[in-house]
Amino acid sequence: MRRLLDLHKKDKRGISVIVGYALLIGMTIALSVLVFQWLRHYVADTGENELSCPEGVSVIISEAECAAGRLNITLKNKGRHNVDGF
Repeated sequence: MRRLLDLHKKDKRGISVIVGYALLIGMTIALSVLVFQWLRHYVADTGENELSCPEGVSVIISEAECAAGRLNITLKNKGRHNVDGF
């Protein structure tokens, strides 16, 4: 009789390990779904903030110089619109 009770306890320990793994896998899947949903909205929002130039804008690099780890670029506006402030 005692041996039968010991076998029953061992079976419960095995089931509790399986339940623990099932909970761990379930929480991992739920967390990955939440992260995926957040990233999907995060990436979609960044696409809406694209900058675009209106028709008639023409900015060219008239001079570029790289010396001593410093880059100097001179831009020239050849278009119809003012591009100050960018």
